Amino acid sequence: MECKVCSIQEDLQGKCHIIEISYKWCITCRMGKCSAGDAIQNLSQQCLKALAKVLPGLLGGSADLASSNMTLLKSSGNFQKETPKERNIRFGVREHGMGAIYNRIVLHTPGLIPYCATFFVFTDYMRAAMRLAAYQDRESST
Repeated sequence: MECKVCSIQEDLQGKCHIIEISYKWCITCRMGKCSAGDAIQNLSQQCLKALAKVLPGLLGGSADLASSNMTLLKSSGNFQKETPKERNIRFGVREHGMGAIYNRIVLHTPGLIPYCATFFVFTDYMRAAMRLAAYQDRESST
């Protein structure tokens, strides 16, 4: 299958050039008007839901805050040993571990697009993992 934006071939795992992924994100996330009263986590959940439909490799979660920061993909179950095709990762109360797992997926698992989330007040716990992500110069963001 040929990529619409950058005219390169997708590999067997369905991973394409970052430009194609960015293009899909831009097209998918146009969800209409937002009002000043919309909570950012609700808008983020809408965007994640839309992206999950077009990006089969999208998976992630948060450090025991999924119900608060709205990172749960309701169309999917929990990623576990018995259910490896599901897309929600339950990290528990482990911001540093969440960031480390995220970095590992970015570096060593082509075809997957991880995301993770926490509240700003808890980012001190994952500061080292965030620094590593910045140093590694990959197409990702924690």
